[in-house]
Amino acid sequence: MFKVIIVVILETTLFQIASFAQTNNSVGASSPTERLNNAIKALADSNHCSNASARQYLYNDGFRNLWMGFRDSTDFHIANEKANGNIHLRSNSGRVYIESSYDNNNIGGTLMLTHPGKTNVGQNKDWAIYNMKDQYGNGLQFWGYGSGNAGKVLTLGDNGNVSIGNIIPDSVYKLQIAGIVKAAEYKANVTTISWPDYVFDPVYRLPSLADVESYLKQNHHLSEVPSAETVKKDGINLGENQAVLLKKIEELTLYVIEQNKKLEEQNKKLALLEEKIIELTNKNK
Repeated sequence: MFKVIIVVILETTLFQIASFAQTNNSVGASSPTERLNNAIKALADSNHCSNASARQYLYNDGFRNLWMGFRDSTDFHIANEKANGNIHLRSNSGRVYIESSYDNNNIGGTLMLTHPGKTNVGQNKDWAIYNMKDQYGNGLQFWGYGSGNAGKVLTLGDNGNVSIGNIIPDSVYKLQIAGIVKAAEYKANVTTISWPDYVFDPVYRLPSLADVESYLKQNHHLSEVPSAETVKKDGINLGENQAVLLKKIEELTLYVIEQNKKLEEQNKKLALLEEKIIELTNKNK
């Protein structure tokens, strides 16, 4: 008899499960419209879906503010349409990952930031953050898409170096910029450079002007100052170049002081000669 009762219970349960799967059911709703209709928290629907067969939308209340699913055949959406509503991604003592990969696995971890209102000339409607590799350069990159400064704008290299503009940071420079830099102030760390105060030391040997002239005729640039060809090829070290230029200015100052002393001596001699000429003139009267 107990076996009969168990069989009956099993048959009844299976029939109820089958009926549940074939009919509209609800939690708290009097007239369910879908297979599962939760009038309190969620509702599966397709009101926001261009593809009527993709019924994968979730709402958090009767106003249908939160929805997620396929709006088209490829893109999956999560949206909060409530005014001033936010969407939070939170992990308790963990991490939140964004993972993607395309273009021969050279582009991954893409995060696209879109502003629908940026439609004017000079504006980028879309900004993308990529985790790039190989021919794009290994690092985190920021790209703009629109009529503004489109293309690659900033790269944070895997090697810890940074580049601004459409360039790849190399292993030598911490910062590379493809363009003009404007700053209110620039301060170079010159602790490793010998600042040329030594030029004014009494023991410093000031090159003669004859030696300076001879060097200029032979090399066509000042000594210690890089040539135009060198600067074009290798650039210049701003700190070192400032020190060299200051040294030349200080040497020039010493030349001027020296020439001024000679001029004063000549003026004194001329004054004495004038006195003698006047004295001789008076005697001959």
